[in-house]
Amino acid sequence: MKIKLPSMPLRLLLCGLLLIGSITIVTAQTGALEASEVQETETVQKTSLLKMVGAGGWAMYPLAMLSIAAFSLTVYNFMSLRDKEFFDADFAQDLSGKLSAVDIEGAKSICAENALPLARIINHGLESVRGGQVDTELFRQRLQAASSKELSKPFVIINYLSIIASISPMLGLLGTVSGMVKAFNSIATVG
Repeated sequence: MKIKLPSMPLRLLLCGLLLIGSITIVTAQTGALEASEVQETETVQKTSLLKMVGAGGWAMYPLAMLSIAAFSLTVYNFMSLRDKEFFDADFAQDLSGKLSAVDIEGAKSICAENALPLARIINHGLESVRGGQVDTELFRQRLQAASSKELSKPFVIINYLSIIASISPMLGLLGTVSGMVKAFNSIATVG
């Protein structure tokens, strides 16, 4: 039994819904905290994560968004980069049978029926077979070109994680510096 995963736009939609859901939960928790603070008659000082984020200043909000985006991209990559997305044992067995029997057209049709990157790579290589003759150098070049193209597609999203990992520390440092400037201004006004 083959399980077909959702298409790329549907996956992006699911990740977007995950992001919106997490923002909604955080907003709901903030509203619940404010409502419970109004009802509290005691003056007990409580420190929550949301209060610390608010006390952290303006830089905490973009950092929180980058953290949510990094988490969403990690979950998305975990869902989309699986072995079954690249290799299917049934497909490999069928293809091996066709290639052992030197049935190039049958192998091409099996590759056309499957949406796996491996199938597209092999199909691209099989297109170099003309009249039953195989030019091994052309076949190798076509396989290399197709594999570099097909295998780079799923890993493009990982570049976004790299960008987030590069931006976040700089944004945190900017927030720290702005907080220090604010603290020095407060000290200067007090004397």
